[in-house]
Amino acid sequence: MAESRIVQAVQKEDFLRALAFVLPHEKTSCALTRKILDREEGVYLIERGRDRGAGSEWERTRGPDSARGSDRGRDYDRSRAGGASSRPVVDGVFFFVEDDILLPCLAGIRSGGLKALAAFLDGKKLFCISGLEEELRKLRPLLADLPHPPRLRERRDYFFLEHTDRAAAGQAIAALPADCRMQMAGPADEAALLPLHYAYVREEVLLPGGTLNEGFERRQLHEALEKQVVVMAVCPAVRDAATPSAPDAAALSAPDGAEGPRPPAGVLAKAGTNAIASKVMQLGGVYTIAGERGRGLAAALTAFLAESAARKGFATVLFVHKKNPAAIAAYRRAGFTDSGRAYTIEYYS
Repeated sequence: MAESRIVQAVQKEDFLRALAFVLPHEKTSCALTRKILDREEGVYLIERGRDRGAGSEWERTRGPDSARGSDRGRDYDRSRAGGASSRPVVDGVFFFVEDDILLPCLAGIRSGGLKALAAFLDGKKLFCISGLEEELRKLRPLLADLPHPPRLRERRDYFFLEHTDRAAAGQAIAALPADCRMQMAGPADEAALLPLHYAYVREEVLLPGGTLNEGFERRQLHEALEKQVVVMAVCPAVRDAATPSAPDAAALSAPDGAEGPRPPAGVLAKAGTNAIASKVMQLGGVYTIAGERGRGLAAALTAFLAESAARKGFATVLFVHKKNPAAIAAYRRAGFTDSGRAYTIEYYS
């Protein structure tokens, strides 16, 4: 049996093969799918090569016909197979940047592929792994047996939810409190949303003893407002007299790219996408200020995003911490149901 190898995606064909593997699992690999579509550096394939003659051995990514690969993947093996009949089989796909995140899609992977991935990670600085628990469960013991195993700092367990009930979404949107309005957010709204974003990171993201990096998080919010879909709940009662009236929920089905008016000081809640792939939107960054919780704001915002996605033929997914019953209840009111699959984020140091 031919051994498995790690191949960095460099050429267009590499990304297309990675995409073909991941698309059937797009709902649970939305962020990874987006990175493949954007052809980001850091996408890798786990390949199981076919038995071939000495004339078509695996070769290093060097030489005049792979100059781009020599810059971005010189330390990793790739196939130089000529025809489709000798093309190696893709056993898994992952995104990895050292001292950052590992996003794996390992559906149906064989033991050789898992061992190749573990060996690839040996000695590298890993901050976190984010993926399906059923896949991480297979990788965990192999990482522990490495000569230089990563040290687990914290594990967080989530339910993986999918939006399935559009009738419930409509009810959640209609139940938005009368003193609130929904409106789209854009880059001009960064200052108004920044306090909510900081609070979200402190409550939901930071590890125990961690310190908020305000500059980094400001850039994260700015990028989200430029590239993602963000909606917020505002309180018109505290709106500045010069600020235009906020549109109602129906008006938010305006053409893509349309921005609503700037928000007032009374921004009460926010929600948005953190990845938009081929036909799936993944939600994240949902936050309601402490004094406004329990009023249905998060349910209304996420329901609106899911309903808007459904009208465009997109599925909507999210994951929620298993120890956050208030959030779980809000998402159920919005029409999300448990997929039956567990999602895990593991942090390392």
